[in-house]
Amino acid sequence: MGWVALFSNKLFWFLGTAFWVWMLIDCVMNEPNRFLWLWIIFVGNVLGALAYFVIRKAPVMRYNSSPLFARITRGGEVARAEADVMNIGNAYHYIKLGELYLETGNNTKAGAAFTTALEKDPADITALWGSAQADVKNKEYASAVPKLEKILKQDFDYKYGEASLLYGKALFELKETAKAKKHLLKHLDKWSPPEAKYMIGSLLADEGKNQEAHDMLNSAIQEMKGAPAYYRAKNRKWMWAIRLLMARVGK
Repeated sequence: MGWVALFSNKLFWFLGTAFWVWMLIDCVMNEPNRFLWLWIIFVGNVLGALAYFVIRKAPVMRYNSSPLFARITRGGEVARAEADVMNIGNAYHYIKLGELYLETGNNTKAGAAFTTALEKDPADITALWGSAQADVKNKEYASAVPKLEKILKQDFDYKYGEASLLYGKALFELKETAKAKKHLLKHLDKWSPPEAKYMIGSLLADEGKNQEAHDMLNSAIQEMKGAPAYYRAKNRKWMWAIRLLMARVGK
C-alpha cells in the first residue's frame, strides 16, 4: 500500500504541475489581463491555475470546439431529438432538433428541420432565426434575407444584435452594397463586432475610400486588444481578415 500511495502522490503532483505550467503558458500567450492572472496563478498555485481555466480558458475552448467534436459528444442528444420529432412532431421539437443540427455542423439537416417548424408555425421567431442561420451557413443568402427582415421588424435587438449582423452579412454577400452599408452603419450605432467593421471597411475600400476604411478597421483592432479571451477567440478569423484588408488599403 505504501508504494501505491507514493506513486499516487507523485502522479498527482506531476499532473498538477503540468496543468499549472499549461495555464501559465496560456496566460502569457493569450491573456490580455495577464499580469493580474499571472499573480493569481503564482499565488494560488494549482488552485489559481484552476480558477484561470474555469474563468478564462474554458470559454475560449467552447468557442474553438469543432462541429465534428460536438457531433461526437452530443450524438445522444441528437438521437433523442430525432425520436421526439418522430413521436411528437410539433414545431418546438423541430426547432430543438434544428438547433442541435446547427451546433453539430449538419447545416442541410438543420435547414430542413427549421423549414418543417415554420410550416407548423410560420410566425415563430425562433424558427425564423434558426432557418436564417441555416440558410447563411448553406450560402442561401437570398432565402435568409426575408426571414431576417421579419425578425428585425419584430425585434431589432434580437439575440443582442446577432440577427442584425447576420442580415448585414446576407446583404453584403448578395452584393447589395448600398443597402448593406446603410444597415451595417446602423448596426454599429449599438454594437461593434469586428465582422461588421470588416464588411464596412471592405465596402469603403471598394469605393476607393482607403483612409476611411483604414480607420474603421483599426478601430476594430484597438477594441479587440482589451476584449475578453473568449471574445477574441470567437472573432479570430475576422481579425486576420481585418489585418489583411488593412495591408491592402495601405494606410
